Amino acid sequence: MSLDSRSILELAREMDLDDRRVAERARRLMDVPAPPAEDPAPLIEVLRCLDLTTLEPDDTPDRVRALCARARSLDPSPAAVCVLPHLVEVAARELGGSGIRVAGVAGDFPAGEAPLDRKVAEVRRVREAGAGEVDVVIDRRALLERGPSAALDEVRSLVEAAEGALVKVILETGALDARASAEGALAALAAGAAFVKTSTGKRQPGATSERALVLMEAVRAVEAAGGPSGGVKVAGGVRTPEQAL
Repeated sequence: MSLDSRSILELAREMDLDDRRVAERARRLMDVPAPPAEDPAPLIEVLRCLDLTTLEPDDTPDRVRALCARARSLDPSPAAVCVLPHLVEVAARELGGSGIRVAGVAGDFPAGEAPLDRKVAEVRRVREAGAGEVDVVIDRRALLERGPSAALDEVRSLVEAAEGALVKVILETGALDARASAEGALAALAAGAAFVKTSTGKRQPGATSERALVLMEAVRAVEAAGGPSGGVKVAGGVRTPEQAL
């Protein structure tokens, strides 16, 4: 089923996005008891879902090589190593044959406000450099001013430019209210994003349980409406095994 901007707005209206009730649902979610300490399976699954990440302005090839070596040493292996665009090729060489994907940020990270043609070109460069995953930054200003139709058009172009790479769409939910977060997530998923992602990690607040829950509920809403399945990447604030679980 194809979702247009009108159906996305209808799905958002059907979601309970009242801040107080969202906070209460998130609190209950975070209060779920942790599994027994003698059962390692849940934490092993957490490790398999991690992206080891370095996205600092002063990152160097040596720093990326060290991070890739760390990723290769872990058992279980993480899902990916995430790096800046100009270091994707380094990571791809270091991780070749390991089964660990290279994720490159693109689309004017972390601001996301560059013209679409520049964002598309950067996604293509990252893909050609060896990224199997591309973490793109949505234009939040366009989303807030023009609604989900802007996000639909933008993400479709970025997914097409990724040429089959898994695309994760960063919403920077710390800068959005619950409704805008939901509309952006619904639009990104409808446009072909594999994941919606809370944060760049470059501004506060990053990930919160409230906004992570809104994104999860958006994924469920799209699936229930017959749209594509998707995932959520919670980034920018998870610091402990308990939070991850």
